[in-house]
Amino acid sequence: MRDAELPLNGRVTQGVVRVGNTVRRPAGPWTDAVDALLLHLESVGFRGAPRALGRDEQSMAGLRPDRPPVVAAERLAALVDGYGLGTADRGLLVPMLARRTRAMVDLLLDGAERDIRPWAQIWTEDSPYWTATTDYLDEHTDVWARALL
Repeated sequence: MRDAELPLNGRVTQGVVRVGNTVRRPAGPWTDAVDALLLHLESVGFRGAPRALGRDEQSMAGLRPDRPPVVAAERLAALVDGYGLGTADRGLLVPMLARRTRAMVDLLLDGAERDIRPWAQIWTEDSPYWTATTDYLDEHTDVWARALL
């Protein structure tokens, strides 16, 4: 018996649902390519991407996190360890990451409200979104800088 579907409402998540511990979305022309990439990453031992589950009986593409969320904290700790930060610097890292993450989310949500999705369309110079996206980025350079630096 299939678990109940919980719609994941958002600005750019139309049709996306949570079913148990998986996320399912309507399949699109990109789905086979994304699934192939995720399966390749899994086959070479990369554990930082979700697992592609194929399509269900409703032709929804399924994804499942490869590891429990607790492991994300362990990964962050390993990354920070690699930089050799002392205790004082580690204490500064969390609020800085929170500020940058919030700034990036705010920027992307603002762009999504204008139907501009720089993360998906910035590299498609021949698309009609290229000009709108670059104009948007030019107008918000300071916001990008705060989010990324």
